[in-house]
Amino acid sequence: MGSPATKMTPTLTPKRIDQLGERWNELKARQEALDKEFDACGAEILACIEAQGQLAERASKTRIVEGLVLELRATSSEETRVDQKFAQAFLDICPPKIGTQVFRRELKLVLVQTPDRIEGGAELPIATRRLFQEAVKVKPRAPRIEVRSKLAKT
Repeated sequence: MGSPATKMTPTLTPKRIDQLGERWNELKARQEALDKEFDACGAEILACIEAQGQLAERASKTRIVEGLVLELRATSSEETRVDQKFAQAFLDICPPKIGTQVFRRELKLVLVQTPDRIEGGAELPIATRRLFQEAVKVKPRAPRIEVRSKLAKT
């Protein structure tokens, strides 16, 4: 008996080829309609959570709204990227006492904390602060939505 990789593909009739093509187009249209409906539902959930949501217990980035049986959750996050060239230029002109608290060197520069949270960091010259802004970009990520049963809670 041959393995699945060596199994012969049956020859399809022109009628079967047309059936497969029609089915493909039908499924694709249904998927596109479902994707639009899914996106609209997600937008409504996010708007509801933004307007009515409460912070989840022991969570700073998750907000929830509760129904009778289900709760809707949205968890937000951010992506922080450090531009190595600008970060190095920032370090080159920043006082070392502050610079070593803002970035630490690994294989590349990694953000430790923002200069405004360090003593003397808020008083850095404008040119230095602009370099920091070029070095570090924070981009919000799309919130992740969850629907959970309230009955499963203990």
